[in-house]
Amino acid sequence: MENEQVELVDFQKPKRSFKVLWSVIITFIVLGAAAAYGYSYMEKQYKSEISSRNLKLDALHKQVDELSNTTISDGLDGLSEEPLDPNLTTKLFQSSKLGISLRYPKSDFAEEKTIGR
Repeated sequence: MENEQVELVDFQKPKRSFKVLWSVIITFIVLGAAAAYGYSYMEKQYKSEISSRNLKLDALHKQVDELSNTTISDGLDGLSEEPLDPNLTTKLFQSSKLGISLRYPKSDFAEEKTIGR
């Protein structure tokens, strides 16, 4: 056997590209900052909407309190059921559905009349 000489070639380790690594790191930083800003913005919008609704609710509660403390008068307390003119003939309207009965002058409304027969 002959003495064989093998020439060793200088194998170099592949250079790691730090440009790719830095670009990935910077991309994650930018995306994280954008996500944090978006979250902060949405949280501020939500809080302002809640405070706006609370102000509206407070105003409505005040209106309800004011209305519940008022007394309602229909203005009909001093009226009598007797007609002012004793010669005035009246008709009675009653509604069980509405729970009211009204007297009105007979002359104010048209009466149904049949013509012919």
